[in-house]
Amino acid sequence: MLTPGKWLATGNFWDGFFNPTFWPSFVFRSCISVMLAGLYVLLIASRFLPAEFKIRMVRGAAWWGITGLAGSLLSLSWYWRWIPVTITATALQTMPLPIKALELSYWFAGAIAALLLVFGLAFPRRQHICVAMITMAMGLGWFGSFEWFRESVRKPYVIVDYMYGNGVEVGRTEVYKQNGYLSQLAFRSGDDGADLFGHACRSCHTIQGYLPLKPAFDGTDRAFISAIIKSAHLLRGNMPPFLGTAGEADAIAGYLEVRTDRRPLAAIYGLPGVDLGKKVFDVRCGKCHPIGSTGDKMRTLAGLAEENYQALLDNASEIGAGMPAVTCSESERRALIEYFKILRVGGGK
Repeated sequence: MLTPGKWLATGNFWDGFFNPTFWPSFVFRSCISVMLAGLYVLLIASRFLPAEFKIRMVRGAAWWGITGLAGSLLSLSWYWRWIPVTITATALQTMPLPIKALELSYWFAGAIAALLLVFGLAFPRRQHICVAMITMAMGLGWFGSFEWFRESVRKPYVIVDYMYGNGVEVGRTEVYKQNGYLSQLAFRSGDDGADLFGHACRSCHTIQGYLPLKPAFDGTDRAFISAIIKSAHLLRGNMPPFLGTAGEADAIAGYLEVRTDRRPLAAIYGLPGVDLGKKVFDVRCGKCHPIGSTGDKMRTLAGLAEENYQALLDNASEIGAGMPAVTCSESERRALIEYFKILRVGGGK
């Protein structure tokens, strides 16, 4: 799914099965299994009385853990080298959380190694159940961090270069662009907004549950939501492009709008002045330009005159591809400008 390799051209089962990352992944997961087996035995052995039998078990299990950990680190480096550079480069630029998760996994690995060396090999009699539980948790965290990274960097695809995360096949892109999503649905409920949301968005997003859209659009309006949908591929998180028609984007926006809090942001969050401006920025600008990301525009915005900010907001939809028009209320617009005014030259607040 991450590296389909020759399967994209041949469609051959074995080309897909033995794809470029099959062997690195196989070795990595095997080593992780060896490590986790050793950590589990340590958890069991930690409950024994500090006698010769416990010492042998603890040291033996610690060696299993160290061997598996060392093998997993080496095979992870092998695995990384076989991921196409285009995927890793995109992840490094646009997906900071999965990359941080991978970086965090190295800290887990270091902590596991230290605990195994100290309480597994040097002082096996002192292998307490609390130490063993912490080591086990670190092992699961190490593996979990990698899995989060692996699942995330595949975005916007479920199968790279073949199928987007919402199930739309890349090869049918032009069909969707010409005819829209609704024409491709085998079953329709009569509620176009709901059908479109289910087809284009629901595989990754819910209204209030997993990756919820309600908090993202509370206090906004239909025009803004529609513009964001049409520019989905420009948002942080590496989302697939919206391939439907403008009318379909508006239908999804209508479906979402009635399910969000339609009060002004000031009423929803109880914020005045600059604090309200910061919230307006987060809601209306931060989806593409989060502070500290590659899309951060704070250095550009800091230190401008008020008339420049006014002109920027007046012409927002003409600045670049995918930029939505500023459709917020006059009070929110005023608060946003006040927030811009406190930005320091050089970035930040």
